[in-house]
Amino acid sequence: MVLGHYGRLTVRSRIAEGGQLNDLRVAKSSGSDLLDAATLADLEGGSVRGSEVGDIVDIEVDYLPFDQDNIREYSCRQATRDLTWWQSLSDQNTPRNSSIYRMLSGLLLIGTIDHGSPQKQAARYKAFGAHFATSIERCRARPDASFLTTAVTAD
Repeated sequence: MVLGHYGRLTVRSRIAEGGQLNDLRVAKSSGSDLLDAATLADLEGGSVRGSEVGDIVDIEVDYLPFDQDNIREYSCRQATRDLTWWQSLSDQNTPRNSSIYRMLSGLLLIGTIDHGSPQKQAARYKAFGAHFATSIERCRARPDASFLTTAVTAD
C-alpha cells in the first residue's frame, strides 16, 4: 500500500517585510487538493532569505512516497503527513501497522538475523517499536529532518 498523497507542486508568494511569505497560492498543483492545501498551511507564516520586499518567488515542494528508492530523502514532514493520513482512514490503522513501520522493522530484522539469539532479536524488535513512537514525535518537532536518520537515532 502506498501512503498519502505525492507529487511536486510550486507555491508562488510575494515577499513582505522581513522576508515573510505573503499572498501564498499554488502556481502548479501536485494533483492532490489535500496535499496542495496542506503545503499552503505549512508555508503560512514562513519566510525566506535573499529576496527583496515585493519580489515574487516560486517555491518547489516535492513529496515522495516511502519506498526503497527514496528512503534516504524521505522527510519527517512527509512521514508525519503519511502516518496522519493512514490513521485517518480507519480507527484500526496505527503507525505500527503502516507500511513505514513494517519496512523499517523488516530492515531491522534482516540486519540482525545473524546477530544473537532469537530472544535478543525479539528484544531489539520490541525496543524498535517503542523507539518508533518517539521518532514520530521528534519528527513533528523537526519536519525537515531525514525520517530515516530520526527513526534509527537513539533518543
